[in-house]
Amino acid sequence: MARSSNSRDGCASAIERTMRNPMPQLPDSAREMLRGKAYAHVVTRSAGGRPQITMVWADEIDGHLAFNTSRGRVKLRNIERDPQIAVTVQDPRDPQQYLVVQGHAEVLPEGGPEHIDRLAVRFLGLDHYPYLQPGEERVTVRVVADRISGAGPWVPAPRG
Repeated sequence: MARSSNSRDGCASAIERTMRNPMPQLPDSAREMLRGKAYAHVVTRSAGGRPQITMVWADEIDGHLAFNTSRGRVKLRNIERDPQIAVTVQDPRDPQQYLVVQGHAEVLPEGGPEHIDRLAVRFLGLDHYPYLQPGEERVTVRVVADRISGAGPWVPAPRG
């Protein structure tokens, strides 16, 4: 059965979405939420293809969702093998609102230790991240969006 042309946009491929809107940045309302104490669920794909989900402290860097992790963690190994990622963030101010970002992850080459310390100030009220282990290498992961959705002011109202 053929699909109507009206439903095509809902099924557009990532390549088509990227061509229409290359590297969409988060709307201001989503950026504001991420600057608060927002927790995110990061979904990566294991080597066997199963989803792997981890809760992280959410952040915003240069208009993109970001989070911090350590070298050797499962989510980072998954990202380095397959950068496809999905992240959900529940709005701490209104739990009925949430942000969904689908795209690919980029591991930033510098600034991981400083980033985790900034997050420790926000989430723990401490000047430095207290759980750093000897030899642990912290990295920042930026999520480059192919698609931004969810329920909240960051989602455009339906047309029609």
